[in-house]
Amino acid sequence: MDPNSPTRDDLISSKEILRRSGISRATLNNYIKAGILPRPVVGRPQDPSTSTKKIGFFPQSCLERIEWVQRMKREGRSMEAITGMLGLEGEAGSPRVVAPGPPAGGSEIPREGARGQPFHPGRLRLTVDEISFPSYLLNYDFELIWVNREAEQRLFKGAVKQEDLSASQSIFKYLFKWEFHTQVANWRSILKLHMAYAKLVKVSKTWIAGLFRGISEAEITVLEEIYDQVSPVGNQTIKENYASLLTQDGLSESFKVTSILFREGVLFIYVPLEFK
Repeated sequence: MDPNSPTRDDLISSKEILRRSGISRATLNNYIKAGILPRPVVGRPQDPSTSTKKIGFFPQSCLERIEWVQRMKREGRSMEAITGMLGLEGEAGSPRVVAPGPPAGGSEIPREGARGQPFHPGRLRLTVDEISFPSYLLNYDFELIWVNREAEQRLFKGAVKQEDLSASQSIFKYLFKWEFHTQVANWRSILKLHMAYAKLVKVSKTWIAGLFRGISEAEITVLEEIYDQVSPVGNQTIKENYASLLTQDGLSESFKVTSILFREGVLFIYVPLEFK
């Protein structure tokens, strides 16, 4: 058995999800079909008095996901936009490409793109590898999935390396590493910056306790305190913030932080203020 698989104590029945979230059975099925919720694990009901022989069980985190989706709908977002924010394309939950394919009945006319490569308007891709400023990409579970050399050295001070990202790890785990703490005096400010983005999609702090393997009670306490302190960022596609890194020797480096929301996650680009 996979040690990372949820236990029965970590699961909630479909009946309980309907009761606590207020959604209909049809909406629940639609969320599963869209990939917003995982397919249920089928098992025996916990109540021995029920006549039902089998029932579906979901991770507890599905309640938080449903609450977030309902909030996005109240703000006027379509289901297509919501699934796009989550980077989903159906029950498999696999990431979509950055841009959709050509319109039905349309034709693809190759045009000359950068470096002489054909440009297909219906197959747009964004290349981030050559960004010259410190940059990194997080998915919507706030796991680090890409980081450039400039960010490794200038932001994370060696606590993060691209070659170590074969298995995605929470950005918050990296920000608790001693290599980062011993060089960055205001590490709590950097935690707050990322928590403000996490709070956009995490509508309660129940997820923090299971954020990453080995998280300590002290780390949980710090993150829960920060969650209560910060406000979620706006849901605009492109946002600008400012951040400073204060090193333990008293030196400070300031950045304008541009974030871009894609279907796959959030891209952060740190432009040093002296560059301007």
